[in-house]
Formats: sequence, structure tokens, C-alpha cells
Amino acid sequence: MIKGRYFAELTREVCADLEDSKYQYAEYRISIYGRSEQEWDQLASWLIDNTLFSPHVRWLIQVPRLFDVYKASNEPGIETFGDLLSSASLPHTTNPSIHSLTDSLTD
Repeated sequence: MIKGRYFAELTREVCADLEDSKYQYAEYRISIYGRSEQEWDQLASWLIDNTLFSPHVRWLIQVPRLFDVYKASNEPGIETFGDLLSSASLPHTTNPSIHSLTDSLTD
């Protein structure tokens, strides 16, 4: 309903605290599950819309090893491990300029 706004506000507060203390940094890990090609766009929109950028925070994207779970539950669109990898990485690699976060920051 609120599209991650509460988590974004908490994250922004932590970012501000990190920036106040000169030598502290954080590393956040967010998962891309590979079930939909829109996951990258949703994640990028959330980061940009909530202005979650800080020189003291590094965002890591991870792809959980869930292929066997998706295969067992007959997840639509995921027949092979290659399908999962394509969904997780294809949007980012087919035209990187469209999905580039740094381009959005300079606009």
C-alpha cells in the first residue's frame, strides 16, 4: 500500500546518521528473485523515489538460490535455470543505459 515508504524512511535516517559520523559505512543487501523482468525497474524506482543515496551506503543486489523451489511449484515463465538468470539479469544487460541508476541521478 505505501510502496516501502516506512522502510525507506528508516533507511534514510540511518544514512543521515552514517553521514554525521565520518568513518562509518553500511552495506545493504536486496534480493532480485528473477521471477519478473520488472524487478529491476521496481527496485530502481524505489531507490530514486525515496532518494536513498549516500556515499556511506553501498547497495548489494543478490540473487537467492531458489530455482529448485520455483521449479517444484511450476512458477510461470521459469522452465530452466537459464530462464531464472535471464529474468534476473536480462533487463539490466540488454540496454544498460535505460536501466542505469547513475543516469537518473544526473537528470
